[in-house]
Amino acid sequence: MVGRRHAAGIAAVALVAGLGLTGCGSVSNPGSAAKVGDETISVSYLQKQSKDILAKAGRTDLGDAESTQLQGELLQQLIDDQVIVVAGRREGVTATQADVDKVRAEMTAQQVVLPPDMVDGFARYVVIRRTLSTKLLGRAPASQQDQAKADQLVGQRMTAAAKEIGVQVNPRYGTWSGTTLRPDGQLVKSTPSSAPAAVPAPQAP
Repeated sequence: MVGRRHAAGIAAVALVAGLGLTGCGSVSNPGSAAKVGDETISVSYLQKQSKDILAKAGRTDLGDAESTQLQGELLQQLIDDQVIVVAGRREGVTATQADVDKVRAEMTAQQVVLPPDMVDGFARYVVIRRTLSTKLLGRAPASQQDQAKADQLVGQRMTAAAKEIGVQVNPRYGTWSGTTLRPDGQLVKSTPSSAPAAVPAPQAP
């Protein structure tokens, strides 16, 4: 199965769809939802993903607050999709297309609803996170305690990766805490250190 933490970043997406899934700063460009390393996730791209998932879920009745929340959840996952690649690279972990295709099949079997543009990125996130969990824990998680420890270890690597490449978020969607997008809270400033090769951001077709 896809796993508990693997879908935590899109909890609101799953709720809207009616399905269950088992460095910091702010951008100055109003057209940018977030900047991850050298790559930009545009507001227009994020809004498109929101519209696409609502269409797939048969929903058109979200209010402004709910729409903003949904976009925030989607943005968190888009950021995570890029950060996990960097975290994996630092540990020698990557995802093959065969791995991604296998998880895509799992998602289809579970009827996971995601915007089409985000499916590959999320599947890659799941693959890398699973592999990192096993590598850092020294074995495949076999209990809730194992999974909690693995989540902690992976979270530490993702925090370090995000700090390395730098993550900036449009205040419209909240503030970046170093690991998660918070809808409010004190804005914390960070300066990216030496960044690795840029991870391609999802691009609108």
